[in-house]
Amino acid sequence: MKKIKYIIIFSLVLFIAVPSLVFAADKAIKATLASYVQIVNVRENIDTSSNPLIIYNQRTYVPLRVVSEALGYEVGWDAENYRVDLKEEDQSVKLAKDGIEVIEYAATPNARVPIHDVVSVTYTDGEILYTITEPLKEKATATFQVINQNNKVIQTETIILEETEPGTYKHNFYTGYFRTSYDGTKGDSSYFQDKVLDEFSYRLKLN
Repeated sequence: MKKIKYIIIFSLVLFIAVPSLVFAADKAIKATLASYVQIVNVRENIDTSSNPLIIYNQRTYVPLRVVSEALGYEVGWDAENYRVDLKEEDQSVKLAKDGIEVIEYAATPNARVPIHDVVSVTYTDGEILYTITEPLKEKATATFQVINQNNKVIQTETIILEETEPGTYKHNFYTGYFRTSYDGTKGDSSYFQDKVLDEFSYRLKLN
């Protein structure tokens, strides 16, 4: 089973939510609250209602803690050194939410269809192993994403986990086709899979 790689999309100009709008040398500024501006992470809104964005000097600033945690970072504040510390989530920690835990998941590139010197690939034999720790009121769903080297999500698959009773279950899933730069007609399938795994990363989250 291939080792899962994680990647975090993080390309916004950020600020940390502190009790006042104070910047370097305690210089006060006048800024506009922009609660009408939305932050969307792969078609899912990040809730900033408690810490709205601000617009200052024609730039939009967003709350660091809210956005970072929504993207999977741990945020720490070093008061002694006036420093914000960002740490990627511990990959050894299982994904868990509301009575369900994901033990492991994997997806392997499989079908190879040459199209004008570019190969279209589908991820088949995707698999999630999960445990339901307490009865669920409704079926759980998970979102699986394929991300390229430019941090762009190129495929998104919503997975419905059918079981609702406590126990450990396995669920297979498939994603749609997407393009890769490797020629699938060259080398064996193992070589091709390794190349694609170097080019793309995966992310799974429980909804």
